[in-house]
Amino acid sequence: MIARPKSAETSGKWPREEPLKLGISHSCPAQELLRQLRTDDGPDVAACAASLAARDGATWLVAGLDMSYFPDDDGAAVASLVVVELPSRRRVHAIHENVRVEGPYIPGFLAFREAPHYCRLLDRLRRDRPDVVPVACLVDGNGVLRPPARTSNPTSMHPRGFGAASHVGVAASIPTVGVAKSLLAVDGLDERTVREGCAAAGLGFGGHTPLVGDSGRTWGAALRSSEPPPKRETTGQDAAFRPIFVSVGHGVCLRTAVALTTACCAYRVPEPIRLADLEGRDVVRTMCAV
Repeated sequence: MIARPKSAETSGKWPREEPLKLGISHSCPAQELLRQLRTDDGPDVAACAASLAARDGATWLVAGLDMSYFPDDDGAAVASLVVVELPSRRRVHAIHENVRVEGPYIPGFLAFREAPHYCRLLDRLRRDRPDVVPVACLVDGNGVLRPPARTSNPTSMHPRGFGAASHVGVAASIPTVGVAKSLLAVDGLDERTVREGCAAAGLGFGGHTPLVGDSGRTWGAALRSSEPPPKRETTGQDAAFRPIFVSVGHGVCLRTAVALTTACCAYRVPEPIRLADLEGRDVVRTMCAV
């Protein structure tokens, strides 16, 4: 039996918000979205995490969102959404759209380029397949784990701690988790140092360490999402430790974000995002071959 999200009437302290009418339009001030950001668990995602931890036999739906770009045009892309069932990680449903992204690519500043298309996919899923609407979404990118980024328009500066995962979560009114394969330079955090520290700690699958910046703020967690490879005989450390970097998007706490991400992992990249990536890449490959 698939556990369905609770209704607003039974959600108690955390009722579902109506999707923002302004969504992720450039006319919607980033600070307006930021004020609606939540970093605690909603009732549905909390129930999902507790159920998975208890292994009570219930199944849950979680989605992954990813963007695949065409090789000769970084403005042309395919936005993909894949829904998987937990704990089996079985693919349940997939949709994609060919999209045109706005603005130049700036590392760490993907929200205004990608989030509008992700929200449209979620709207389409809710309209066409309400039976497979997920309890949460994993987004290829960051949530609160991001520095401030400025564009040529100083009034559209994206605030600190509000990346693509947070943007999608607030605008689409759904719990989200940011999952990144590389670590942004924020608050003194350095990816090489983090990787070396994790390797020295000997983390096993599902092991994680908090990402604490120079300010003392915890920005996210470095997660071992795959089984450790053979250790070097000379050092006893992993031959290669490539954690993924998990951050709160919206409507989840960090502990739940890590637990959900771990439950989704069969390989290094969580299955919902991995399958969404494959979906988009396949479309790009097919269209380029025509």
